[in-house]
Amino acid sequence: YDFSDVLSEEEESHIYQLLIQYTNETMIDSVIVITNDLLDFSLSEYAYNFYDYNSFTKEGIILLVHLDNDKCELFMGNSGNRDSQVFEVYNENRINEILKYLYNKHVNGENYAQLCEDYIDLTKKLYFKIHGNYVIDENGTIISDIPWLDILVIAVSLTFIIVVLVVTKYGSRIHRKNTAIKDSVNHTNMIVKNEYDRLLEKEE
Repeated sequence: YDFSDVLSEEEESHIYQLLIQYTNETMIDSVIVITNDLLDFSLSEYAYNFYDYNSFTKEGIILLVHLDNDKCELFMGNSGNRDSQVFEVYNENRINEILKYLYNKHVNGENYAQLCEDYIDLTKKLYFKIHGNYVIDENGTIISDIPWLDILVIAVSLTFIIVVLVVTKYGSRIHRKNTAIKDSVNHTNMIVKNEYDRLLEKEE
C-alpha cells in the first residue's frame, strides 16, 4: 500500500506479486505500507491498527515505512497468537536485525522498491529458519549467531563444578586415609602398623 506514491506502477505490481508468493509459501500474510501521514498515531499504533482493521489473515507481519520530508522511519510488527510460529520466527532479535539492515542499506538511498524487495527476501529466508539465532551482515546474508557469551558462562560453570567435585572427592579420600592411619597407630610407641602387621601379631 503505497500511499506516498514513491513506487512506480511496475514496482508496486512486482512487490505485490512477491508478497503473494511469500503468503503462498508460508500461509501467513505480509503487508507493506508506505505513507507520509500517520494520522496522529505512533508508528506501532498505525501499523497494528492498519493490520487489524483490514481483511488480513489472523497471523501475519507488517512493515511500515513512514516518510516525513527527508526523514524515514521503519517499523515491523507481527500479528497473531503469542505462541504462534509468527512470534517464534519473527521475534524481537530477528526484527531488529531486519530493520537494522534496511536502515543501513536503503533509508539514505531512497530506493524504496529495493527496500521492499530486500525485506520480503529476508523475511522469507528467516521463516524457514525457525530455530536458532541469526544476524544479517552488510550484504544481506543471514548468518547463524553463535552465543559465545552463553557458551563461556556454561563452560566456566562446568569447570567450577568439576573442580568442586574433584576437591571434595580427594579431600574425602585423604580424610579416610588419615583416619585409617590413626586407627593403626600404637599409642605407646607411636609406631604405625598396617592390617598385615596386626594379623601377624595375632598369629604369634
